[in-house]
Amino acid sequence: MEEKFSQDDLGQACDDLGTIPYFPRESRSSVIFQLAKMCPHRRSLKWLVETALARCKGWPGMSELRGLLCTRFDAADGIDEPNCSIPGFTAEEAEMRHIEEHDNRKRGELSGEAVAMIQEAAKRMKRLGAA
Repeated sequence: MEEKFSQDDLGQACDDLGTIPYFPRESRSSVIFQLAKMCPHRRSLKWLVETALARCKGWPGMSELRGLLCTRFDAADGIDEPNCSIPGFTAEEAEMRHIEEHDNRKRGELSGEAVAMIQEAAKRMKRLGAA
């Protein structure tokens, strides 16, 4: 079970999002309310904020943030936003990644994420053997 975020987490997330140009400071409480409704857990909130900070040159709006969230997580309130125009997360780019992953699986290649998980498991197994 994923850890739920706190009010402090929401406040910090909103403060961080406030560094994006054109963030609507007068709507801070509304942004916090929307983040609380749509983010299912702390990890999703953290990922959403970090990704928005890295990818958005200007305030994208709550609909775009929901679309970004829905590229990785299911929204807590069940409202899915399938459209996202943030670079790296458009429907076309998601489809391209899916096709690449499918082709890699057909060739028996592992994704970078799978390789990292295997390497981490091997490290843990070594530590258990040494104990």
